[in-house]
Parts: sequence; C-alpha cells; structure tokens
Amino acid sequence: MNLQRTISLSRQIGALFRRNVGMSAVVFNQTQQMDPIQKLFLDQVVSYANQSKKAGGGPVDAGADYQKLREETESRLKKVYGVTDPKAFPEMKFSEPDLDQDSIEDL
Repeated sequence: MNLQRTISLSRQIGALFRRNVGMSAVVFNQTQQMDPIQKLFLDQVVSYANQSKKAGGGPVDAGADYQKLREETESRLKKVYGVTDPKAFPEMKFSEPDLDQDSIEDL
C-alpha cells in the first residue's frame, strides 16, 4: 500500500514540477528580451487581429469577391441542409425508448 502511495505521489510531484517549469519558462521569456523573429511574428499577429476587429471580424483585405463567394456558399448549404440560421446551435430531439416491449421484432 505504501509503495502505491509513493508511486502516486511521485507522479503528482512530477506533473507539478513539469507545469511549474513550463510556467516559469513563459515568465522568464517575458522578462528577457524576445527573439527578433519571434517578436516580428507576434507583432504581425497582433496587427492582423486589430485590423480584423476594425473590419468587423473575418479576413482582412478580402474584397467583394470573397463576400460574394461566402454568401453563395451559405445559401447553397442552407438549401442542402434546410437550415434557416447557420450560426444557431442545432436543436436536438431525443425520444424515450420503449423499454416495455416484449420482443425485438416490433422494431
């Protein structure tokens, strides 16, 4: 029993150590000067996110062709799947199974 507790405790300590090392690496990297290429990449990601927010979400510099293609695709999917609002969560209906049946032939 003590061996099982020791093994369990060592696994928990190992997991805790890995998490703490991972978090401290992130904090350490933030205090150190960032790699120039990594900084350039992160600056571009932040810039794109800001431009996307200003454009109302979605891709930046998409143009009218993209919007037209998107609307055509949405209308085609609405027709195929019979969906009125594609962004709404689907409503699922589950029926209760008949647990009082005598045989499986009635299925």
